[in-house]
Amino acid sequence: MSKFFDLAIIRKITSSSPKKAKDDGDRIRQTQLASCAILLGMAKSDNDFSEDEKARIVQILQKTFHLDEFEVEDLIHLSEQQMTDSGGLETFAGYINEHYDIDEKFELVKDIWRVVYSDEELHTHEQEMIRKIMLLLNLDNRMIGNAKEDVRRELGLLL
Repeated sequence: MSKFFDLAIIRKITSSSPKKAKDDGDRIRQTQLASCAILLGMAKSDNDFSEDEKARIVQILQKTFHLDEFEVEDLIHLSEQQMTDSGGLETFAGYINEHYDIDEKFELVKDIWRVVYSDEELHTHEQEMIRKIMLLLNLDNRMIGNAKEDVRRELGLLL
């Protein structure tokens, strides 16, 4: 395990009732872990984590959190481990609901759509996972739809 994330931070985010971070560094690391877990959950919803999806997630995490390649790989590894240990996305969604404002959630939803469209197609299992994430993050259909259209436009997928 890298020095980038310490065990105390991991325990905070995976506890059944997330506590507020003691300082900005803790909050940033918790935010990174929660965001990564949600993106991985989306990518793995069909039990096939493609190289295109991984590359898109790496790109998103590097851009959003200004991380280098090694920090992103470590973050992905820890997120995968914690998703397994915690039993799902609910804990991470709880953290996001507690700490993200509506604009941050909208950006996360756009990132989710970027992962979905890494293969330029929307599959049935991905639609189901989007609905699950929408419910977990307390989002409405309008926000999901607006984010989807923004990303489709950005990627040149609108007809």
